[in-house]
Amino acid sequence: MGVPGYGRLLAHARDGGLWLIGVLLITLGLLIVIEGTASLVLFAYQAVTDQPRIANEFSSEYDPDLGWIARRNFEAPDFYGPGRGVRTDRHGFRADQEVTPRSPEGHPRILCSGDSFTWGYGVGNQDTWCRGLGEAFGIETVNLGQSGYGVDQSFLLFMREGTRIEHTLHVFAFIEDDFVRAQSPVFLGFPKPILALTGDSLSILNQPVPADSWFRWVGRGLAFPSSQLRSIRLLTSLSTRALPESGRPHPSPDETLRVAAAMFDRLAVAARTNSTSLLLVFLPTEGMHARARPSVWQRGAREIADSLGLPFLDLTDQLQLMSGVEVPALFQQAADFDPATMPFVFGAGHYTERGNRWVAEALTAFVAAHSELAPAVVSRPRTR
Repeated sequence: MGVPGYGRLLAHARDGGLWLIGVLLITLGLLIVIEGTASLVLFAYQAVTDQPRIANEFSSEYDPDLGWIARRNFEAPDFYGPGRGVRTDRHGFRADQEVTPRSPEGHPRILCSGDSFTWGYGVGNQDTWCRGLGEAFGIETVNLGQSGYGVDQSFLLFMREGTRIEHTLHVFAFIEDDFVRAQSPVFLGFPKPILALTGDSLSILNQPVPADSWFRWVGRGLAFPSSQLRSIRLLTSLSTRALPESGRPHPSPDETLRVAAAMFDRLAVAARTNSTSLLLVFLPTEGMHARARPSVWQRGAREIADSLGLPFLDLTDQLQLMSGVEVPALFQQAADFDPATMPFVFGAGHYTERGNRWVAEALTAFVAAHSELAPAVVSRPRTR
């Protein structure tokens, strides 16, 4: 025999539970709508307002062999802030005048290869370490540095352009991230070539480099605000796991170093063929000041240079001899960037004017003291 009213009680409880679930679902739905609307409003606001972007969008252009290169004949007197101008020649080299294939009569010339640390991100043409190195010896320098380059792109640019420029010393500089960049056909969303070893031969993959799509170069301003949408972040995360950038696994550090060894060997061959000198330079970043032991890239680069008998300078050793008070002045800090005068991101960490002078002075001392390199910076009459 049932308890009187028990059925009605169950019905009320069931109805009440369903009502509570309904309220919770409606509340959750409203929260989702509000969150989604707020995200879309924020997205729209950030998309139509001026957003900090990377400097490459303003100072670089597409290159089918390299991915990108500095805009040719580009001039912006205050590009990195008041008095910190950028000027390039018709080749996209950072120079105040046109770089000629032949050096001035009877004078040596230094060629500098590298990434944004060589290009001189954040400082004017007159304050790059490449310029400072030439001024120390009273000779001309040619700056082939390009922002965002991996060690592979620096190599390819030299082989395409540098071999046609008369010089007596080639300074090939890199940071450890340049080896990481060489492991991928994409950097910061921008397509690039990638090198691989086939037997003993270097193969260039992803070349010609696909022309960048409109939403990267023209609509790049949407990248940051869209990245704030949770749906975009979720889809990006899932696609990254499901679809690797290159369609194949990134090479291991050992494989990348083998490719680097092949590149450095070809640079050495080019130097011997043209009777020039080659110097490999490892440029440290700020975080390496407190590093206890060398990274795999530091060790690898030194071992490659030793095996090829090439002069090699790792400035990390000198950086680590400095005090913690001295080091920050060598590197641009986030607080140094004023969006009103330089609306770029990813700039902090590059060398300041003082940092570029420090590199130039260290290189000057090393070259002057090295019996194999010193003759390359001494003027001598050209034989006819």
